[in-house]
Amino acid sequence: MSKELMRNLKGKKKAHEMWKNGLTTWEEYRNVARACRDATRKAKARLELNLAKVIKDNKKGFFKYEESTNELINEELGIAYPIIDGIPNMIPEAARTTRKRPPAEGSEQP
Repeated sequence: MSKELMRNLKGKKKAHEMWKNGLTTWEEYRNVARACRDATRKAKARLELNLAKVIKDNKKGFFKYEESTNELINEELGIAYPIIDGIPNMIPEAARTTRKRPPAEGSEQP
């Protein structure tokens, strides 16, 4: 959040306390609250737009869905998690490996 938005939120809090103590009118508090709400919504929209721009180029997700095996696959880790009744089973014991592990350094290949 920007410093200006944080200042607005503090002002809203102070206006609420003043209204509760009878030092200001409801209309004044309402105007401060509306301005703060509008600023928060605009800041949130800007944040979401910036986030969408950043991740737009990242087409690769963390997991890939494989319809034929009904699994979520993480190719980087080489693990596939089964989907049971539409719910991914993310328990490590239920996962299967999708690639062969590289041979140990001391072992010989035939």
